[in-house]
Amino acid sequence: MNKDYVKEDIAKRKFTTQGMWALIIFILLFLSVLGRFAIRRASNGGLFFNTMPSSNDAFEVSKDFIRSTLKSSGAEFASGQFECAKGADSTYVVKSFFDADGLRTHFVIKLKYTGGDNLDDHSWTMLYLQQ
Repeated sequence: MNKDYVKEDIAKRKFTTQGMWALIIFILLFLSVLGRFAIRRASNGGLFFNTMPSSNDAFEVSKDFIRSTLKSSGAEFASGQFECAKGADSTYVVKSFFDADGLRTHFVIKLKYTGGDNLDDHSWTMLYLQQ
């Protein structure tokens, strides 16, 4: 039996070349999907790996929720004068005050972070508000 080593070598090269092209196409598809995910995440204003909101983030969002309940638009919130407690289940309790129409009103608001941009109102749910 005679073996044709040249034909075997050509067949191995063809198989290897096809395998390499399939691997290159797979890598390119994987990188494009990963890139699209990263671009979409960055365009939503979030980081690639989003972190939990800080107390300052919860205070800023609480001001937006309280403004939506007020009749007057001239409420001035205490800048930096607030207390915030973080719960284990992504809840935040913020205590502070605001001045509106010559009156100082203290409030306690409990918010639940549902995920997304830390400063977006749609990423939060107001559980209760006490004024």
